[in-house]
Amino acid sequence: MITFETIRMIQRQEKNSDHLNKLPDNFIEDLKDYLENKKKINKREYNKILIIIEKIFEYRLKKMIALSFLSIKGLSNPNNLLSEEKILFNNIIKNIKEFEKAFMDKEIKKTDMKSILFLKDIEAFVGIDLKNYGPFISGDISTIPEENYEILLKKGVIREI
Repeated sequence: MITFETIRMIQRQEKNSDHLNKLPDNFIEDLKDYLENKKKINKREYNKILIIIEKIFEYRLKKMIALSFLSIKGLSNPNNLLSEEKILFNNIIKNIKEFEKAFMDKEIKKTDMKSILFLKDIEAFVGIDLKNYGPFISGDISTIPEENYEILLKKGVIREI
């Protein structure tokens, strides 16, 4: 059962920790019931509780957004998400990936490519378009982004064809 003290304790925990804290499984449902009762009994206390709950969800949302970036990079998996938060978290990740793909597709299309001949052996590298190139040996022919072309040309490793 949720009480005012429980809500304040959750608020303090979320405020003072970097990770999502475990909430009771029925937290949202119990919270709704608690709020309905408070609204009928004490409107002033009800409004105070709403402010505290808003803060709890604000803290949790900030943590979910930060976790989404780590999760996309494979560095973290979120723990202690409520079922409603899992849906939100998955949507955040989906939207970030879609944005990243759209942005990168646009940037890749903007990238001018150059056809080149390698004059020396070169290890594999990541191009300005975030694609992997190489390794190449002397005599190989390839197409690379213009920004990478400029760098390799200055090093005397390639020539344009």
